[in-house]
Amino acid sequence: MKIRDNPMCPIFTYFVENCLNKKEVQFFTTNYEKIHRFFYDAKLKYPEIFKEMNFNTNGHFPFSKDIDEDLFILKSAGLLVSISPQERLYLLSKRFPEKFPGSENNQSELKTLANNFYNELGCDEKGNIGKHTKFNGLEKIV
Repeated sequence: MKIRDNPMCPIFTYFVENCLNKKEVQFFTTNYEKIHRFFYDAKLKYPEIFKEMNFNTNGHFPFSKDIDEDLFILKSAGLLVSISPQERLYLLSKRFPEKFPGSENNQSELKTLANNFYNELGCDEKGNIGKHTKFNGLEKIV
């Protein structure tokens, strides 16, 4: 699956837009189990949207090679940055919406998933999930 076809990308786009509209820095946790489990649960709820995303459920948590590869690609492209030495949180670039426009066909579902992503994986600069960091100026946003 090409990264552009991965439904994770429009979800990230809407997550960034949501954070910027709330004047919050677009941080989310680096906890791989939580990330993979979120998208696994999303696939169970919206199988048609996530039909190309595969999971191995034989381990400790549902794992998707697609997610791992796409996170690596986004890091390599500078759209996803780990700014913590302990890698407790990611920062999505404000350029993200320009790179991956949302899917028109499933826009409502993807926005709902992005809001759930914000609530379940969004965090503050210390990695505390459910808390969010307000910014004073655009200098804090990559």
